[in-house]
Amino acid sequence: MGAIASRYRVSNAGLTPTDQLNIENETKRENPGTLDELHKKSKEVMPVNFEGGKLMVNKGISNHFQMAHTLTMNSAQNGYKLSATYIGTKQISPTEAYPVVLGDVDPSGNFNFNLIHQLTNEIRVKGAAQVQECKLTATQGTVEYKGSDYTLAMAMGKPDFSDKSSVFVGHYLQSVTKRLALGAELVYQSGARIMGGEIAIASAAARYTMDGMVDSNWNIGAVLEKKLQPLPFSFALSGMANQAKQQFKFGCGLIIG
Repeated sequence: MGAIASRYRVSNAGLTPTDQLNIENETKRENPGTLDELHKKSKEVMPVNFEGGKLMVNKGISNHFQMAHTLTMNSAQNGYKLSATYIGTKQISPTEAYPVVLGDVDPSGNFNFNLIHQLTNEIRVKGAAQVQECKLTATQGTVEYKGSDYTLAMAMGKPDFSDKSSVFVGHYLQSVTKRLALGAELVYQSGARIMGGEIAIASAAARYTMDGMVDSNWNIGAVLEKKLQPLPFSFALSGMANQAKQQFKFGCGLIIG
């Protein structure tokens, strides 16, 4: 037994504290985020395509408040959209501060509202509401608990106020390794328009961190943005094509701010 311990000490004698820390970091499991953010990394590298013409003006009112004005002109929708974002003073990390309040009004006069607040290092709450034709049409509330290597979340929503319907969603996501996360989700919905009055759906999910993107619908898209120095403008070109369906879309835009 002593010989085995001696050989173990010799094999690790050449490791510096930095080497040992790097080995621990390579195998350490981190919080996987939420199930809603499961495809966040891939979505961040995907282009946000648009069609027709678009003019966007971003205006920072203060360090915590920002306004955005968007004018859209295309075959599907023409009009003006106003967005506002407020970021609070509760600093969680160098890139995170709470509460976050977002609101926007689209060309049809519909209003969307979102609130995100970090109550503690582990607990975060979200709220969302939608108003159409001056009527509250949908609401949702979410509570998330983030452990060292897992996330548990529960959400309740009212998707349609015209009938007695409600939705409950619960999900759990666990980091198995540094790159692999596994999870499960349960969705329960009740309402008069549902056959039998209620339905429950269970699903599983997995994420493995890697580089690359595949679109099974054969969509190819790209967005090119070029800053027009020294002016505070950015010029954007957007293109999307689906050769199988013979569909092609093109757009150009100007972003100010």
